[in-house]
Amino acid sequence: MKEILFLDRITKKIIREKVYGERYLKALYGDSFSAHFFYRFFLPCLTRFSFASKLYGFLQKTSFSKKKIKPFLQTFEMDSSDFLDPVDSFASFNDFFIRKLKPESRPIAAGRDVAILPADARYLVYPSLMDFL
Repeated sequence: MKEILFLDRITKKIIREKVYGERYLKALYGDSFSAHFFYRFFLPCLTRFSFASKLYGFLQKTSFSKKKIKPFLQTFEMDSSDFLDPVDSFASFNDFFIRKLKPESRPIAAGRDVAILPADARYLVYPSLMDFL
C-alpha cells in the first residue's frame, strides 16, 4: 500500500496522510505474506459471509470501544471544541464517529468557488475546484 501524499494548500508543504487502521490495511492489502495469504485463503470465506463486518460493527458500538476515541483525536489532530457534545459523553467509538457538530463549526458558504462536502474528510479526488467552474 503506497503512502498518500498531499499538498497543504495553506503551508504549501507536502504532507503524508495519516490513515486510520493503516497497519491492518497494509497487512491485508499490501505486498506482504499476510496479504497474499489473506487473498488466497481467507478472503473467499469473508466475501460469502458478512460475519467479520458485523462483528467489527458490533464491537464499535460497545462501551469497550470508547477507549479508542482519545487516541484517535490525538493521532488525527482533531479539535474537539467543534463537537456539540463533550468527548467524555460518547458511549462508544461509533457514537463518536457519528457525532454532531456545533452549527458554527462548519458554516455553509455560498459561491461558485466553494464545495459543500458531506463529511469531514480529505477529498483526494479533485485537485482543484477550479477544474469544474
